[in-house]
Amino acid sequence: MATYTVVLRSVGNPDFGQYAPLSPPKRVKARKLSEIREACRSYIVKWDLGGGNFPRCAVRRNGKVVGHFSYNGRFWRASESDRREAERPRTGPDPIGTLPVAECRDRLRRIREILWPEEEPDQSWTMDHLDLIGEILEDLRLPTIHCKFCGREAYVPRCHAHQGGWVGPCCWDERLRTTE
Repeated sequence: MATYTVVLRSVGNPDFGQYAPLSPPKRVKARKLSEIREACRSYIVKWDLGGGNFPRCAVRRNGKVVGHFSYNGRFWRASESDRREAERPRTGPDPIGTLPVAECRDRLRRIREILWPEEEPDQSWTMDHLDLIGEILEDLRLPTIHCKFCGREAYVPRCHAHQGGWVGPCCWDERLRTTE
């Protein structure tokens, strides 16, 4: 039997001075799309979300993207390009794989503080935590570039154009800032 999954989440609405998610993400599994729809509605009501706070959360059937629910409860089937994009393997170096272990632990600790503030800081990560983070990151498909100096992958809004290339926050310093 088919299993549907979705990671429900929120985003801040800058029009209202909101710059962080308004709720923790929640993973939902169901046998029917109507159950996913109801979970979306309940999540919206519970966290008092507006249309600008409820992003497109991919609904998957047996792991494949099939569409998403909009704020008003309508189900939108995924187009072929949506499916290809969702299933496209990422290219380039693994940005976490090149970090020292201590830095990875620190980043994961900060992610956990944001996503699950009610849990004790020394509590271990569960597979559900890791699966949820993986699904969120997959859904986000953050735009990245490679720093022209070190080659690390970096989130585009944090990068700087510099002499025909892009410099990530990893290498951007006061010396480069003076050449803008």
